[in-house]
Amino acid sequence: MSDPVRKLNQLQQRATQIDNPLQLPLWHEEKRGVPNEVVRSALFNVRNRCVARREFKDEVIAVLSGDICITYSGTELRQDDMDVWMQLLHEARRQPLGQCVEIKPYEFLKDLRWSPTGYYYKKLREHLKRMKFTMLVVNSARLGREIGVSMIRKYECEGRDGEKLERWRIWIEPEVKALFGDVYYTRIDWQQRVKIKGNLAKHLHGVYSSHAQPYPYKVATILEGCGSDMRELRNFRVSLREALEELQRVGFIEHFQIDDNDLVHVRRTQSSTVATELPMLELQALATAKPRKGKRVLPDSDQ
Repeated sequence: MSDPVRKLNQLQQRATQIDNPLQLPLWHEEKRGVPNEVVRSALFNVRNRCVARREFKDEVIAVLSGDICITYSGTELRQDDMDVWMQLLHEARRQPLGQCVEIKPYEFLKDLRWSPTGYYYKKLREHLKRMKFTMLVVNSARLGREIGVSMIRKYECEGRDGEKLERWRIWIEPEVKALFGDVYYTRIDWQQRVKIKGNLAKHLHGVYSSHAQPYPYKVATILEGCGSDMRELRNFRVSLREALEELQRVGFIEHFQIDDNDLVHVRRTQSSTVATELPMLELQALATAKPRKGKRVLPDSDQ
């Protein structure tokens, strides 16, 4: 292909991207969206916070579906990282990906149900730094290709001279859109999730939310798929029962059973059934709603 033709094709492709910017689906304010391939994996594992985080280098991540392959490089991610990432995606969903979103960290911490103290401001910065230095590679039958992306592109939370900024600036990679598609994502009930304390319970809340009807998994499959460092099934069953009981207390499931074949059966409450796609009027309302006070959309600083 000649250089002029190649340049013309590149210009046309860029014009198409400008006319049709990539944007996340518009889920309801009380939900948080996360790609199905991610929520059904051990990317955000359930290990205890007292255990030091590992460093991963192109390591294969356990998944609950045979047609998905995920590899990850970066510092180990856990359920609290998932909380932060979902909240970031929630704030970014109303504008094209790649544009900057400004957040007030005080409000962000409140949305996470974290105390707005120095400890949690520092913790939030650590989460952003951890997710900046990541490489997530996903290949699935649904995608039909391999996609590599960082959890976030970049962030800014301090001024040039080290002063704390009232608003933090965060950029999400446009390629994240491919992981969501139009319907290949799970809407997490946020009011339920922030009440859940246990990491395994949080993981199961996401997994069972991703299915129209909860699928019966073997205990061994759940153990491998959650990234736990437990080795004995009998010990894990105790933790699993405790996690399922916690999901009962927050009103997510009404009944569970581990049968003689070691299959875990779960029945969700009526209010926790997977919602259908949002009505058009609700989508239009979300699309035209102004961002919450303290969150502004800015042009990409690289442009």
